[in-house]
Amino acid sequence: MHEFWNETADTEIDHEIRPPLRHRAMFELWHALDAAGKTTAANRVPRDPLALALLWDYQDGYLAGIPPRLQRAVLGGLARLARALGYERRWLRASTAAATR
Repeated sequence: MHEFWNETADTEIDHEIRPPLRHRAMFELWHALDAAGKTTAANRVPRDPLALALLWDYQDGYLAGIPPRLQRAVLGGLARLARALGYERRWLRASTAAATR
């Protein structure tokens, strides 16, 4: 288990995951949601359960304290619904547009 946070606004974290799998896409999606004001102010968790499910699907692991089988059923199902509704395309497109500015 691990967690990340910034002590000050100008703090940068150099984070490397090997193999990266879809981890970078997770952070890009999370950044796009945060930049659009779609996360909570306190801990930057997406307010929309469908967006949260997409982040879970990208993170290549499981949340501590919740049985993996339950996570796959609930969050995996919500992630599939989010993709069917176009959430993934919308937020990753927003992330790509923000990166090119």
